[in-house]
Amino acid sequence: MSESTEAKKLAQRALEEHAPLKDVEPDIVSIDGHRFHINYGVPQEVTDKLYALFDQDDVKYEDIPDGLKAYEVKEDSNDGNIEDPGK
Repeated sequence: MSESTEAKKLAQRALEEHAPLKDVEPDIVSIDGHRFHINYGVPQEVTDKLYALFDQDDVKYEDIPDGLKAYEVKEDSNDGNIEDPGK
């Protein structure tokens, strides 16, 4: 058996032995240069509203209700994704 065939069989066996990966939902959505927490630990209603805004064209930060702005990622968060303060 050639090395190529053997490698294919080993790869196929590895795929069959391991369960498929689970789908992972995003935890942040960006709207008009501002990032907002969604999904994990965020009420589904808030996540749905932020997704709805994200799906719209030309949404400005001023259009986002204050209740949703409470879920904005703050610059001092420890997620390693600090926004450019010039935005």
